[in-house]
Amino acid sequence: MDGLQLLALFAAVAVVIVVILMTFIMDYWSEYRARPLLEAWLSPVQLEQLRTSGYFDVIGSDSGKIYRVRQGRLMNVGSR
Repeated sequence: MDGLQLLALFAAVAVVIVVILMTFIMDYWSEYRARPLLEAWLSPVQLEQLRTSGYFDVIGSDSGKIYRVRQGRLMNVGSR
């Protein structure tokens, strides 16, 4: 492997690392900004429930069903 190929390989690895870091930073920043917004809209009971249990319950306006919203990204809403 000559110097030019080694430099190209190093550049490709550097780009991959930067993309991974930027994805992590953007993801963390989104979570950091979203949490206070969510907490501002919760009732005091829901806020306490979220802080102590990691979930909160909501009542559907049309159905009257109780839904549990858990912390997480996938499958985080279910009926109780």
